[in-house]
Amino acid sequence: MFTNAKRIIMKTLLMSLSLVIAFGLASCTKPAAGRSGHGDSTAVAQAEELYTCPMHPQVRADKPGQCPICHMDLVKVSNSGGERTLDTAAVTVNERGRQLANVATVTVRLEPIGQTVRAFGTLEIPEPNKIIISARFSGRIEKLHVTAVGTAVRKGQALFDVYCPDIVQAENEYLQAYRNDGAGSIGSARSDNRPDLSNADAQSTLLSAAQSKLQADRAASQESMTFVSAARSKLQLFGFTDDQIRTLEKTEHGALLFTYHSPASGTVVEKKIVEGIYISEGLPLFEISDISSLWNVAEVSETDAGRLRVGDKASVQLQNTPSSALPVMISFISPVVNPQSRTVQVRMTVNNNSGALKPNTYTETIFRQARGMGLTVPVSAVLVTGKRNIVYVETSVNRFESRDVGLGMRFDGKYEITHGLRQGDIVVSDGGYLIDSESQLTSRHGGI
Repeated sequence: MFTNAKRIIMKTLLMSLSLVIAFGLASCTKPAAGRSGHGDSTAVAQAEELYTCPMHPQVRADKPGQCPICHMDLVKVSNSGGERTLDTAAVTVNERGRQLANVATVTVRLEPIGQTVRAFGTLEIPEPNKIIISARFSGRIEKLHVTAVGTAVRKGQALFDVYCPDIVQAENEYLQAYRNDGAGSIGSARSDNRPDLSNADAQSTLLSAAQSKLQADRAASQESMTFVSAARSKLQLFGFTDDQIRTLEKTEHGALLFTYHSPASGTVVEKKIVEGIYISEGLPLFEISDISSLWNVAEVSETDAGRLRVGDKASVQLQNTPSSALPVMISFISPVVNPQSRTVQVRMTVNNNSGALKPNTYTETIFRQARGMGLTVPVSAVLVTGKRNIVYVETSVNRFESRDVGLGMRFDGKYEITHGLRQGDIVVSDGGYLIDSESQLTSRHGGI
């Protein structure tokens, strides 16, 4: 009994052990569920054709489709599995990939380098060309000969008639002094009494008397001339012209109305009086300006103003006639920066003999500064990364190589290249960022 029981137990253990071994072998021959995805990825990686997104290189597929991120069409990437020597600084694209990336190229040229500064401004009346006519007397305006702003006047043209008691009195004082001076001269000239000169003592006495009278006449004449000169100066201070004074000398008494004439030629830009108004001494009456030349005052940023110098040439374009450009030269650069706009006023004189230019017209001033010759590329051709400035050069058809370049002046949408390129090199002007992305993608999967 004991022997049979022992045999049964042994057979049971052997059968259980056999089942455990069989199940273990079966589980080892089946692929693990958790590793099936990795096997699929390996199969994709080893496939003859691979598709990826140019904008998102991490997206890969073994058949055509769309990128799940940006919905762009996936691009076919060759992966033949053959041996390849990869150049991390170069990337090769086919024609279809070039069109998709919208790649454009330009040739590096040697051309004049110059700084162009643009600034807006206005045409202003020069300060030396402005004349303020203020009242030199108190009185009442009886008549205006110039009635509107904008009227062109000539020097000596009548502006207004005024009644002023002080002027009437000054005219009469001048006439009295002038007549007294003339009467004294005539009287001395007509005194022609012929004394008896037979006696020597009489002759001596007469000679002495004549000398005394001559000295007295000279003193009286000088005094009379002083009165006339003072009266004449007073009229001139009121605004009398030489012609008006000569006309006054021919009259018996002064006129009640005085006509004031313009002291200069120009255009009336301001009029502050009307007929019948009472004016007091010192009141501004007219502002007359000569607009045959104007100032173009440009507001230049403080950074650009530091590059400008007096004597530099520029051109002025008017807002109402942008096709025309007026050549000018810098005559003054303000030493003060406007604290609100952070600009500096730069002044140029513009000829306006024709009168076509109008004060307060908006202008655009273009300053150009030549700096010789240099290599240039478009601004869009340079990829500025912060530490490096990269340009992609097409070394052969559809093969692009990155170059580190040095940048000089930026002007007119171009960069001056100080090193890294040669004249005649073909560089990417558009699509450089996509080429740079493909360069990183090519280092892992080959060219597009």
